[in-house]
Amino acid sequence: MFQNILKMVSGNLVAQVIQFVSLFFLARMYSPDEFSVLALVQSLSTFFAVFFLLQLHHVLPITKCFEEKKALFSVLVFQTLIVSFVFFSVSLLSSGNIFLLGVLLGAVLALYNTNISLMTSSGEFGLISKIYIARAVLISTLQFSFFFLSFLERLAVSAIIAEVIVQFLFFRNYKLLKFDVKILKLKLISVYKTRSDFYIYGSFQELIAIAAFFIPLYLIEFRFGSEASGNYGMASRLVWAPAILVSSSVAQVLYGKLGALSEKDAYNYIKKIKFIPVFFLFIPIGIGSFFMEPIYKLILGANWDLAVEMFPLIICWALIFMVGTIYRVCYRVFSIQKKLVYLDFIYMLLVGASFFVYMEAGPVMSLWFVVLACVVSTSMVISVLFLTLNKRFS
Repeated sequence: MFQNILKMVSGNLVAQVIQFVSLFFLARMYSPDEFSVLALVQSLSTFFAVFFLLQLHHVLPITKCFEEKKALFSVLVFQTLIVSFVFFSVSLLSSGNIFLLGVLLGAVLALYNTNISLMTSSGEFGLISKIYIARAVLISTLQFSFFFLSFLERLAVSAIIAEVIVQFLFFRNYKLLKFDVKILKLKLISVYKTRSDFYIYGSFQELIAIAAFFIPLYLIEFRFGSEASGNYGMASRLVWAPAILVSSSVAQVLYGKLGALSEKDAYNYIKKIKFIPVFFLFIPIGIGSFFMEPIYKLILGANWDLAVEMFPLIICWALIFMVGTIYRVCYRVFSIQKKLVYLDFIYMLLVGASFFVYMEAGPVMSLWFVVLACVVSTSMVISVLFLTLNKRFS
């Protein structure tokens, strides 16, 4: 398993270096207002991606029969295209472009997630790693190219076009699409009958988690304006992109491994893996992040003072999130996502309440309480998981 993790992480590392270097220049080319638009579009796209797939792409890695996988993959692709077209038609009636761009980016992200899940189920981790790198190159290249245009949404539009081009890298997967309406109808009915834990609890859990994640962005935009939210968006992009990609790489490999085992064997496998010693390495990283202000300023340049202040807090938040991600995977494997819905709802309330109560002290002080809320939530996620599994298999 760790060999596959190494493949995924190495590809992510190269991809993050590419994006990191590009942001060094993009931060000097684009304004905080433009990064604010990008952050808002990306936040909406994550919500839409959940609506389009209803988390059913996570069923692919735990589906044993290859023909069943092809049928489910086909259902999810066509479901995404049909539902996103409906949302796109509605978005044409909206007054602004943020909603429309969010729908478009959400659609291509849903297709991307579906393809990655299919490849994870087939153990194609080396190829996934290469796609990560190609995706980073495409996004960075187009964002540099769009600098010569002059409209506020150019960062977001360049990201959407890059994601569309990435879809051509999945041509092998799309050759597997089935067009037999009868087979697809039966598979659609079957998956919705048997996988309510994914499309009900899994979707609610993901939406709640996304809401908790983006609450600071929306409240900063509402209370302090687009320049402040742009600073937050820049700091978040630099921190969360590598954090999510690394943690998702580990999670995808672990999910594929556990999905191939029986529940009892998966439980025993989880008990044997010693994650905690690795997590203790995060402590010096978190502490060290508070002493790196000159590096943050060197990376961002002028006009990003607020982002520099936010960096260490967002880094600590991301490190704690990475700890919890490993254990969140297990909730899907053991079909106990209902419990995770309740836990993430508590987390969302903690984030929203703490940020709202202390917002008058400024966005930076508010983030301290977001980090504390994440510590509490992660502790609950780990504790409830092992209490539940120990009771089930004792």
